[in-house]
Amino acid sequence: MKVVLLLLAILFSVEINANQGADSNRRCQSPNEVFQTCGPSCPPACIGVIKPGTLCSTECFPGCFCREGLVRTSRGTCVPPRACRSNQ
Repeated sequence: MKVVLLLLAILFSVEINANQGADSNRRCQSPNEVFQTCGPSCPPACIGVIKPGTLCSTECFPGCFCREGLVRTSRGTCVPPRACRSNQ
């Protein structure tokens, strides 16, 4: 019985590590994006710079997100916040 539990624990550990490795190998289309396994539900966007106060949940989602210091435009590109008005 102990051997079975030990084998299940090892199998579970290997599965978790394999899934994390798969996520870390994902590539994003833009050089201004990074893949995150647990990114924000409301990532920084130009609309938040222009109209602050968006309410977001605390859930996280895997995907490509703008690099730190950049925000997403309505066209989907990542730009510095100061460029938001000209990129909408």
